[in-house]
Amino acid sequence: MSTISDLPVELFSYIFGLLAPEDLKTVTLVSQKWKGMAYDPKFWTWAGVNIYCMNDLQKLEIPRLGQIEAIRLGPPQYCNWSKAELEHVLTTIATKVVPVKKLSVHVWRLTRLSPTLVASAASYVKELELHYLSEDQVKTLLREIVENEGPLIKLKMWFRSDGWGLFNIDPDLVSRAFNRLEEVELIGGRENILRGLRLGQVSAILKGVMEEGSKLKRLW
Repeated sequence: MSTISDLPVELFSYIFGLLAPEDLKTVTLVSQKWKGMAYDPKFWTWAGVNIYCMNDLQKLEIPRLGQIEAIRLGPPQYCNWSKAELEHVLTTIATKVVPVKKLSVHVWRLTRLSPTLVASAASYVKELELHYLSEDQVKTLLREIVENEGPLIKLKMWFRSDGWGLFNIDPDLVSRAFNRLEEVELIGGRENILRGLRLGQVSAILKGVMEEGSKLKRLW
């Protein structure tokens, strides 16, 4: 007598692909055969990995997580990394065989890192979230966006409440970079300027939106 386990692998693959995350986890407990099929990385792209310490990098070596779309470093209260450790973490993520789509970096002292290393994230992710960058890091990041046609479409940056945000950065550079993206969100900055932008920068951005080729759909 045939049982459900006798179904073709292709049919199992189709069914597993329809399951919600919690149901997929349950399927892995049914049998070793089902577990082996359900552990195919294509079924786990929804999973996100939180990296709080160096040991957490081992999560990226788990076979079923080989195609995950999101990685988050932080939050900062759990991370007390040295400069060398942060560099190693970002380099490891950058060299994944299957690039992640979203990278969120919520750690203290990100300003210690090379502007080039921080900016390189724009070359391999679609969504990027960064906390408390230095002015040089922001400039390098914006130049990376302008000069290289990367996959980045969404940028979210936090600025200290007592900082200047993007205030001192050339309006043309800000406009050209932002108009290459679909969405930009700026959080924090000084209260007496619009999200860390000065009037000249806002004008340049709006002028760029009116030009052919702008991709910007949302700035907030």
